[in-house]
Order: sequence, then structure tokens, then C-alpha cells
Amino acid sequence: KGYIIKIIPYVIGVVFIIVEYYFIYKLNYSGVGFMDKTNSGITFEPFIIWKSYSPDLIVAFATSCFFPLVCIIFSNGKVLKNKLVQFSLCNYLIGLSLWILLAEQGYRRSDGNFIWQMVVTSYLLFFTLLMEFLNAAKLGTLTKMQQWIIGGSFFLHFAWGVFYWLKIIIFSNYF
Repeated sequence: KGYIIKIIPYVIGVVFIIVEYYFIYKLNYSGVGFMDKTNSGITFEPFIIWKSYSPDLIVAFATSCFFPLVCIIFSNGKVLKNKLVQFSLCNYLIGLSLWILLAEQGYRRSDGNFIWQMVVTSYLLFFTLLMEFLNAAKLGTLTKMQQWIIGGSFFLHFAWGVFYWLKIIIFSNYF
């Protein structure tokens, strides 16, 4: 009985995804009405959409994951023992897989809609790693050098994010 109760949210989620897929890709419903445009769907095309947003995938990944990578490496992997970090990392990897592997067909192709889960999963990963880092620093389980390197990487990531938002505001352009 306990197993059935635990699985109910997943079943409900799958049902909603199936209904959403049907409305969006089979009926071409856009949220404001039914579209008269070409049919759309989901296709397996690794890296195709990501390449249209960033020509250098390795640099894009390294800069996007700078703080998490530094935090994991310089804590000697200790942060990975935390269940919340494990959970957020699994979510991040699943979200990243969707972003890398899937693309939309038809008039939605260039929308990059499979990137949206990356916003949420990145936030969860950064937040849990930051909390784990702060706890480790507070408990003294990291050396001063580790604290400076990990803290500095978070500051650089944060400062770059502020710079990026200012660029968007000043130039009214994401690119």
C-alpha cells in the first residue's frame, strides 16, 4: 500500500505529460488556440539545438557548470555524499540529457523549449552545492584554500551572471 501511494505523483505526472504532448504536438494547440501552421513533433537529434545557441559546446558546458565542477573537485567529492546534492545532480543530468538529445520539429524548432528544465535543475544543483559548501565551511571540514577556491568560483559565477543580466538590460539582447 505504501508503494502505491509513493508512485501516485509519478503516474499523475506521466498522465499530464501524455495529455500535454497530445495537445501540443498532435492537435497543434498553442495556448491561445489551435495553430494552422505545419505539424510539429519531437525528434532525437543530439546537440542540434544547443549548437544553434552556442558554437563551442565544451566552453558553454564548462562555463555553465564552473561552480559545480569546482565544488565537486575541490571538496574531493565529499559534497556528493549529501542526498540533496545527489538528487539535484540526477535532476540536472536528466535535464541536460533532454536538452542535448531532443529537438522539436516544425515551427517550434528554433524555440529551444527543451532548455527550460535546465533553469530549474541548475538552480537546484547550485543551491544544494552552495548549502553544502557553506555547511562544510562552517564545520571546518574544508581547508582555507578549498574555501577560497570554491567560494571564489561561486563569486565568479555570480558576478558573471550579474554582468550578463546588465548586458541584457543595456543592449536589449541575449546574445
